[in-house]
This record gives sequence, C-alpha cells and structure tokens, in this order.
Amino acid sequence: MNPLQQFKDRKSTKAKVNGIDIYIKSLSVGQVEEIQELYKDTGEEGEVSGNEFDALRTIISMGIEGCEEITLDEIKEIPLIDIRAMVDAVMKAAGLVEKK
Repeated sequence: MNPLQQFKDRKSTKAKVNGIDIYIKSLSVGQVEEIQELYKDTGEEGEVSGNEFDALRTIISMGIEGCEEITLDEIKEIPLIDIRAMVDAVMKAAGLVEKK
C-alpha cells in the first residue's frame, strides 16, 4: 500500500482534554487552512465575542469526532476553558501553532 494512502485513510487521533478522551479527526490541508482562518477570529483568554462562539463551534465540529452537529447553544453550555482546550487540541493535531 502507498504510504501516503495510509495517511489519507487515518480517520482520527485520540487526545485527552481536561481528563476526557476525545478523537481528533485527521484533517485535509484544505480543512486545516479553513480552521486556521477561523482561529484568527478567536479572542484572547477571557474574552469572547459573538462571532468567536461561531468560530469555536465550527472548529470543534470540523475537528472532533461526534461533534459534527454541535449547535451554538450547546457550545455556550460548555465551560469556556474546556472549549478552548478542545480547540487547542484540534490545532495541535493539525500541526498548527497554539495561540499564546
């Protein structure tokens, strides 16, 4: 089998976020570029704008297995520290630098 095909066939990577196991999807280069653009719309720690919740929701739905249909209302019920930790896990798995 072509080694590149093995990368394309890999579906997810297990990660632990604040003590909970999640599965980060293996993203294509195009998806990573889209997530990177969305990540630019997120604020600094402690700040949350209306558009940021939608960006965070999209990153989580694109990057975490089982979260494809997560709604904005559901995102707002999760502690912000956990949301940011999930987003950071997606960014790390995608090979992108975490925001400081």
